[in-house]
Amino acid sequence: MKEPSPLHSLEWLSLSPLPTWLCWAALLALLALLVFHYRGLLEERNASMRRLLWGLRLLAAAMLLLFVVEPGRRSRTLAHVPGRIAVLVDQTASMQLPTRPGAETRAAEAAKVVQTLLEQSGERPERVELFALGESLRPVTLASLKEETPQAEHTDLLAGLQALQQATQGSKALLGVVLLSDGADNTRLRHGLSAQAEAFLKSLKIPVSTVLIGEENLKDIAIERIHSDGFAFVRSKLQVDASVRIRGFRGKKFNLMLKSEGQVLASKEMEAELEDELQTISFEVVPDRTGRFVYTVAAEVFPEEVLTDNNERSFSLKIMRDRIRVLLVSGRPSWEGRFLRGLLKEDSNIELISFYILRNHDDPTEVSDESQEMSLIPFPMRDIFDEQLLSFDVVVFQNFGYNEPQLMVSVYEGNLERYLFRGGAFLLMGGDRSLGESKQGFQELARALPVEATGKADLQKFNPKLTPKALRHPIMAYGKNNEETKHLWAQLPPLQGINRTRAKKTATVLLEHPTLYTGEQKLPVFALWEYGRGRVAALMVDSTWHWAFRAHSTGAPSHNYERFFKNTLRWLSRDPDLMPLQISADAPRFSTGKTVGATLKTRTADYAPAPHTRVSVELLSSEKQQQIQKLEVETDTEGHAHLEFHGLDKGAYTLWARSVVAAEQESQDAFIIEPLGEELLSARTSAALLKALAEATQGRFFKSHSVSFKDIPLHKPTPVEMGRSRDEPQWDKWYFFLLFVVCCVLEWALRRSLGYV
Repeated sequence: MKEPSPLHSLEWLSLSPLPTWLCWAALLALLALLVFHYRGLLEERNASMRRLLWGLRLLAAAMLLLFVVEPGRRSRTLAHVPGRIAVLVDQTASMQLPTRPGAETRAAEAAKVVQTLLEQSGERPERVELFALGESLRPVTLASLKEETPQAEHTDLLAGLQALQQATQGSKALLGVVLLSDGADNTRLRHGLSAQAEAFLKSLKIPVSTVLIGEENLKDIAIERIHSDGFAFVRSKLQVDASVRIRGFRGKKFNLMLKSEGQVLASKEMEAELEDELQTISFEVVPDRTGRFVYTVAAEVFPEEVLTDNNERSFSLKIMRDRIRVLLVSGRPSWEGRFLRGLLKEDSNIELISFYILRNHDDPTEVSDESQEMSLIPFPMRDIFDEQLLSFDVVVFQNFGYNEPQLMVSVYEGNLERYLFRGGAFLLMGGDRSLGESKQGFQELARALPVEATGKADLQKFNPKLTPKALRHPIMAYGKNNEETKHLWAQLPPLQGINRTRAKKTATVLLEHPTLYTGEQKLPVFALWEYGRGRVAALMVDSTWHWAFRAHSTGAPSHNYERFFKNTLRWLSRDPDLMPLQISADAPRFSTGKTVGATLKTRTADYAPAPHTRVSVELLSSEKQQQIQKLEVETDTEGHAHLEFHGLDKGAYTLWARSVVAAEQESQDAFIIEPLGEELLSARTSAALLKALAEATQGRFFKSHSVSFKDIPLHKPTPVEMGRSRDEPQWDKWYFFLLFVVCCVLEWALRRSLGYV
């Protein structure tokens, strides 16, 4: 580099020790005296004499001002110290994309431009500093730019310039900035320069020249955004809106498809009307299973597209039950039935179908004309227990046990038993017409019950007690810990009466009588079990309404009554959150190249941890339903296991977990692997943004093939003083004093000769 030659500078200044305000006061006083003198000379009729006197007075005043101001001359030696030029290179993930179809990446082209600038700067005194603009601003070298793969997930050009302003507070001035980028800002400058951004750029007071990396007007079809809820209800319609960006395919028709698990669910034809436009297409999804599933919106791929990975985009949906469909059959009107029906009816998550048996077949109507008796519809036994039974999620018998031909369920017990064995749910509630109090007990259905009747009911009041298993069961565990759960149950009012039963061997008893026994067991109050693939619970009382009635009477309801029955329905209907085997990915979405984690939990039928349980786990490709990996794991002492999957490609995946011992226990989850953020979802470049940024800072816009170091606008460096300056007074010359004296004496002599003195 050439060393800058020194410059010599001369400047005039005042060397007077007097303050500035006093010098100005002296000047004003002299002006006032000159005005007064000039008015006095107006009486002189001889014009030549008047001009001579006026000239002598002006010259004397000038000499007097010279002595007050004391002018001097300062000589300095200055040098222009070379400044710095900052070169910012975009290192966000979009720089991985090719500059055009089949060409090198934008990052490679940016490295070539940097190398050209460094070669051209050899004859310039300015120092070039390289910075990588990614998640933060960091110094780099040309070698590292060539080797590194851009990874940053967001492009924020303003943040880079702000960081540069703070990072370049060195001794050498920053003369200019060169920004190499594709201009695909997806943060604050997404929609161009705002007034606030433009004000910040002007405040930099540094010219920012921009270089466009990548070609304009690239052809690309991109699924920019999927608009849908994060959950949906089974058998209910859900609208999915896909925003599709179409560039360079004006007049072209192509298909947009909605797929799941390798099946095309819907397809729509699209046509671009402009060179660059955003269209929104809507699909309807009707899920038929609960769980988490991945759906994919995909557009046709054309050979001339610069990027094809963005032609499809996946999203996950958690499919839940819309409402639990409950059939409630009450043997007769009662407070228990009234409270339970009211609770279920007011819950928006429950679709309730209920029947009350208002009279027995033999009950007298006391109507003389049988044709005029009460108009009561007959109990639709066949419709419910034959045709519609499978449509119910839970069936509840509340104090129901008739043996009349019109009301007997014996004909349909086989249907009920098969319904439960194949995955249905049943709750049997006690009363004076249920269990041992019924005139005729169940036969086939009795096999599905977790208890068996042992005698007549006991009508005494009692407070049910929690069993040890109840403290960890999701139906009963209300508190944050065991002590709080015990305290909440102890506050409940007593119940009136209990049906005498015996719990079967594999049944789980959650509530029991405090004092009454059947054999060596205490009488069960609430028991449940799994029957085949179904679930059955039995409640041997019909006075739980006391829990609600007493709680509301105080004006501060505890809601334990509501919790009990809603938790029971959740357990019976197999709420996914209460399943004994659960597998879940650590997140619904992972970034490419990251490790995918999944958590496995196993519990026993009574919801204790299931330690050392062997579980088979399959990882499938959701699109092709192909097995990617299969492994068998064993849970730890807490019933937990954590799995990790490495090196998975972009796409949608499904996890299936199945118990090795109990094949009917299984769980499913799904996740997506894709680039996070928007960097690799669009191939756009923005020359307009880079031009606007350069204009706002008085810089210059270049395309990558036309950039030249000598054409980059730079601020001129501020000269720096070398050595000490020297001041030379210019007022203390003898001839200035002599001139002042001569003017004063000559003026005095002339005025005296003219008679003014």
